[in-house]
Amino acid sequence: MSTAEEFYANANAANDQTEAAPWETRVTVVPNEWYEQPAPPRRWLLRDSRRDGEGVLPLGKVGLLLAEGGAGKTMAVVQLSLAVATGKQWLGAFDVAESGKVLLILGEEDAEEVHRRIHRAARREQAILPPEGSIVTLPLTGIACSMIEDGEDSAFLRWLRKYVEETGPYSLVVADPVSRFCGPDAERDNAAGTRFCQGLESLVEPSGGATILGCHHVNKTSRGTGATVDASSSRGSSAITDGVRWVSAISVEHIPEAVIESVLTFTIAKTNYAKKAPPLELRYTDGGVLVPLEDGDRELAEQARDEADPRARRERKRETAKSNRLAEIDNVVVALVTAHPGIGTTDLRTNLKAKAGCSTDHADTAVARMILAGRVRRTEGKKKEHFIVEGVEQAPSVRPTSHANGSYGTGFMVDEYDEHFEGMCPP
Repeated sequence: MSTAEEFYANANAANDQTEAAPWETRVTVVPNEWYEQPAPPRRWLLRDSRRDGEGVLPLGKVGLLLAEGGAGKTMAVVQLSLAVATGKQWLGAFDVAESGKVLLILGEEDAEEVHRRIHRAARREQAILPPEGSIVTLPLTGIACSMIEDGEDSAFLRWLRKYVEETGPYSLVVADPVSRFCGPDAERDNAAGTRFCQGLESLVEPSGGATILGCHHVNKTSRGTGATVDASSSRGSSAITDGVRWVSAISVEHIPEAVIESVLTFTIAKTNYAKKAPPLELRYTDGGVLVPLEDGDRELAEQARDEADPRARRERKRETAKSNRLAEIDNVVVALVTAHPGIGTTDLRTNLKAKAGCSTDHADTAVARMILAGRVRRTEGKKKEHFIVEGVEQAPSVRPTSHANGSYGTGFMVDEYDEHFEGMCPP
């Protein structure tokens, strides 16, 4: 056992044995090993199979799944439970990194309905049956199950902590929906919302380090045809989405008179420990089970949108034309730098304007865009020369992202090379 591992083991043992207040047991004098040795690697419940297995949902943290009522939250977490219990993919895109036991706490369902949902999901997935006892359900329709009462842990939360400790370890604990568990004030008072998040966090350690996932409804303005759901769409107090470490969302677009009546978009709206995974388009199938949208489905949906909304069709055509035009200019930049290694700023701009037929601003923007995309490098100093970045696949440029307060946003730093660059890249 390494020095760092011994430290963690001793600290945990001390926490288990002491009768002191909980905050006293958390006091940690940083040892020298922390400066010299890396921390234990982060453990993940889900990884993105589309992005070389990048971590998506961390193990041992509290997260939320947001959607309007009837959008498929409960079925999504039932499918996730089967994936975690069997180690299979979830929604055709996310690999389970650490399979294990699951506790499904469903505040709006009875046992018969839970049976229906699990049966439908298992039949659709045609998955190997989970090991006996690997999924435990707690259907609580009609039963008061608030976790926080008068600002204190309720009898239900105290019982639940004891239950998961005695029957675990778990990899996943689901609480669906949040409104049944958060208490009467959490959706209108930030302090109460924060207190509820602490209640969910208190389940992590006794459950053996499970991911705790709550399902939450969205506010009124985020409901309806085509509404995009993000972290700000959460119903009630913003403290709930602020207090958790991970937020995902399901947006529903209803397409009239189409073979595919609804297109669902699953997004990662907030993540404190990883990059945001790209959106995933889904549709309903038999029994409300969610499945990935295939190319043929996507074409049918696009056709139905065009027929239903000519204005949207024109706007999409304009955006496509704009994107294609910018890509065309980008490719000319790459071609010029490839043909003339070391080309200077003025010569590159002049030739680009002539060959691409663009303005000075658009020429400078395209060069800066290729530098930020890592396809072209520019030397420092008074004389700026441009070279192709060796070993980089010269694919169409992608607008880069930057980090913002632990989350991955959509902004980026503007290079001093072009004062007009800000706001001129395609969205």
